[in-house]
Amino acid sequence: MPQPISFHDLTDAAEIPPTLLRRTESDLSVFIERVKPVIEEVRTGGDAALRHFA
Repeated sequence: MPQPISFHDLTDAAEIPPTLLRRTESDLSVFIERVKPVIEEVRTGGDAALRHFA
């Protein structure tokens, strides 16, 4: 199940809380493998490939 995205209004904050700057430790390899073909197609096909995926 996807985790919800948290939004934080830091407009009036004196500093950004360090916990908000930490990166996730999630395993993103599944997503990386899914986007590799798209990236390669855009690399080789340029704007036409972008229109294909739009």
